[in-house]
Parts: sequence; C-alpha cells; structure tokens
Amino acid sequence: MGCGESGFQLTRAAWALTLCLLGSLSIGAAELPAAPRSDERFFTDTVLPVLEARCFACHSHDHEIKGGLALDSRSG
Repeated sequence: MGCGESGFQLTRAAWALTLCLLGSLSIGAAELPAAPRSDERFFTDTVLPVLEARCFACHSHDHEIKGGLALDSRSG
C-alpha cells in the first residue's frame, strides 16, 4: 500500500463521514414539525388571552370589525 492509496482511502472515509452527517441532519429535520406545536401552545396559553381581553371587542367576527382587522381568524 503506497502513499497514494492511503490518501484515497482517507478521501473515501471523509466522503462517507460527510454523507453520514448529512443523512443524520436530514433525519433530524424530519422531526422539526414538533416546534409548531409548542408555538401553538405558546400562542394559546400566552397571546390569545391578551387578544381576547384587549382586542377582540373591536377586532373579532363577534363584533363590528374596526379598521378591517379581524384577529379571531387566520384569514383576518
């Protein structure tokens, strides 16, 4: 085994390691949808009560919508 061969083996090993790392990142990215659930929980527990207490009287479909801004639906 000469110097050229061991350099080739190192390059193949580096490529294999790179592919393994990229594969593990893509597997980790598949688990990202869990974040919106925590964001939704934060919105429901923290933001929504403030909107209900201070904004929905003027900006919800249950009342006359002022300024064309409805905060009780995603479509506005």
